[in-house]
Amino acid sequence: MSFTLKQKVYSFVVFSLLSILFIGYSGISLLPEEMYKDRKIQLKVQIETVKGILKSYQQKVVRNELMQEGAQTAFYLIPQEMQYSGSGYFFIS
Repeated sequence: MSFTLKQKVYSFVVFSLLSILFIGYSGISLLPEEMYKDRKIQLKVQIETVKGILKSYQQKVVRNELMQEGAQTAFYLIPQEMQYSGSGYFFIS
């Protein structure tokens, strides 16, 4: 069976559109999972940063550079200024 040039072009266009739709759907279905992973990594980095600050104040207390109450007060003020993902804040109680 021989196809005309017009039929070949239409077949190619249909095949191309189906391929584009499949690739687009595959990309969109992975997007939420990747966004979740990225957000999780960002939050982990921020938490590690706060833990590092806490350890720093703890060392200052051990070396008698700060009183424990002063270190606690200073530490509680720092996370209030920190944000993660541009809109999330840390709350420490």
